[in-house]
Amino acid sequence: MRRGCLFGLLLGLLTFELGYSQAQDSAYVLNYGERFTLRPFIRSNVMGIEVENKENFERTAYRSNTPASIGLAFGWRTFGFSLSAGIPHSELRDAAPSQYFDFQYHRYGKYLNIDFYVQTYLGLYARLPEEGYTSFGDAQISRLGLRASYLIDGKNISYAAAFEQSEKQLYPSICFPVGIGGYYQYVYSHRPKINVERQNTPLIELYAGMMGVFPWERYYLALEGTLGLSQNLQAEALRHAQPQYTFQARGAFGYTTKQWSVAIVGYYHSLGIEETPTHRYYISSTMAEISFTYRIFSFFRPLRWLDWGNRILGW
Repeated sequence: MRRGCLFGLLLGLLTFELGYSQAQDSAYVLNYGERFTLRPFIRSNVMGIEVENKENFERTAYRSNTPASIGLAFGWRTFGFSLSAGIPHSELRDAAPSQYFDFQYHRYGKYLNIDFYVQTYLGLYARLPEEGYTSFGDAQISRLGLRASYLIDGKNISYAAAFEQSEKQLYPSICFPVGIGGYYQYVYSHRPKINVERQNTPLIELYAGMMGVFPWERYYLALEGTLGLSQNLQAEALRHAQPQYTFQARGAFGYTTKQWSVAIVGYYHSLGIEETPTHRYYISSTMAEISFTYRIFSFFRPLRWLDWGNRILGW
């Protein structure tokens, strides 16, 4: 079974991402109406296991040692696709880089947001008090995940403007996301200090929070935070139900004009997976990105077929 899991890692150190945003235009949100979008970016993705001591709440993080990636995203009206590759020698630690495969899909709608993940990371490292930086080459995290959130009072706010720069938020607005997440994940490590041995674990997450976008002149700031509970869905775990805490934070700061935008975006998600008498265990995902967005409003003759596609589909 482990050989099958590792085979996926041999696909290479690549990250794929798809996107969809529901175009909207209102007194609070401006749709640029561009025909095509180019978005080069530099991004860092890190996954890890966080072990929390229940007595003093200190956490030890076993993180993936992944390089920063450089990529290019293409947007055609409401659909988007991006492809990126790791930058050599940009890992957080010089030794023992992780192997990984990361596919993501994001949909930002007027009332509904969807995030879909297929991720696998092999090889973690940690800074231990007794040993300093230590590598765990056989530690592995694999995840299939889906999160869906409904935006209460979301008619005047645009996630696409905040986190993809495909629209513009004209006035400050807040909403209240509530949602559910489902995960099927594989966590392995034989090291006793990472006391996580359950494999192929299904989990469910319920969460709620607040999100706001605050524009001024050509700048904007977006902040989102959610809190929730997760539960292991294995039969034994359900007989002795012990929900764990979850937390998500997302933020963006950017400068935008009609022709182009530049933004810094950050994301952190901590999902509780298990608890022992002395420790709690979390799977964490962290992302940081710097991107530049350039909008194309008309095409040269060789690319007019893209414009014809817009007209045929009524865009």
